[in-house]
Amino acid sequence: MRWLLTLCLVLLPFVAMAQDDGTRLSRFLEDQLSDGDDRQVNITGFRGALSSEATLDRMTISDADGVWLVLEDAVLDWTRSALLRGELQVNTLTAARLEVLRPPLPVEGVEIGRAS
Repeated sequence: MRWLLTLCLVLLPFVAMAQDDGTRLSRFLEDQLSDGDDRQVNITGFRGALSSEATLDRMTISDADGVWLVLEDAVLDWTRSALLRGELQVNTLTAARLEVLRPPLPVEGVEIGRAS
């Protein structure tokens, strides 16, 4: 019974975020994906926080030179429980529009690996 109470207390902030039309969860995701001046992520219209399939109207990624990536009308199949581990796990991502305006600025000390 004690573990159930602990689990409820851990999940409560995520339920509260979902009740707030996705705004809190959007801010949480933006904070986790952003990296100071090197990378700023902005998400609008996030829905489906409690679903394994979430949608967002628009996401932009910018650096010191401005926006370099625009994603619109996206659907992501994600693992919500990964947030409890401080991770964002996206299984699939589809979008009506993905525009890479320019390459991002290099980040000092970060080596670019291959995607899998």
